[in-house]
Amino acid sequence: MKTNIVLPDIPESELTPLVKSLLHIIEQLLVQNQQQAEEIERLKDDINILKGQKKRPVFEGSKLDKKISAKNATAKRKKKRPGSKKKKKTQKLVVHEDKVIQPDGPIASLPSKTTGRWLSDNHR
Repeated sequence: MKTNIVLPDIPESELTPLVKSLLHIIEQLLVQNQQQAEEIERLKDDINILKGQKKRPVFEGSKLDKKISAKNATAKRKKKRPGSKKKKKTQKLVVHEDKVIQPDGPIASLPSKTTGRWLSDNHR
């Protein structure tokens, strides 16, 4: 478990002797903390060996994934699939006449503000 603690940049005008000494102490503690974490990992490995178990493997990040993902990203930008450029079909549609149709049956008893778009055949 690595924790990256980044100390903020402090302007020279605010670097008093007290602040400098505190920053120095913090840096020493960070180094000590890192050393202790490494020692704990070594001791855990030793305990596992004594128990008859294997050491904890150290994995490095795969560089192959980075190369492949970079290639795929550039390939996706360059080449589009056939038919991906769609044309809107309603642009050529011409409306000749608007016609208002009154509902029949129990739908007529609905409030006047109700639109019929949400109604299916099951509700009629």
